[in-house]
Amino acid sequence: MMILYDIESNRFRGRIAKVLLGRGAVRIQKSVYFFQGDIRIFNPTRVRLEKWMIEFAEPGDKLYMVPISQTAVERIVMMGLKMDIELLMGKGLIFL
Repeated sequence: MMILYDIESNRFRGRIAKVLLGRGAVRIQKSVYFFQGDIRIFNPTRVRLEKWMIEFAEPGDKLYMVPISQTAVERIVMMGLKMDIELLMGKGLIFL
């Protein structure tokens, strides 16, 4: 699962990042993550983020959860500073 957000508030962004990293997400860029871990961890995290978006989001804030297959990750073209693709495909990473 790829999770992306565009959140105006530094505090709210920080809360989201903390939860994602705490649940095993791999940070790809400042606001782009791949969810890593047991699928049972994802659903409560999704519910928490949905609740927070309702309660705390500013009118222009956005959060996307994008299912991404292992095949799609294998086909990623990386330019510039490269992240180790093995990290994305590492043990325990879940592709929906």
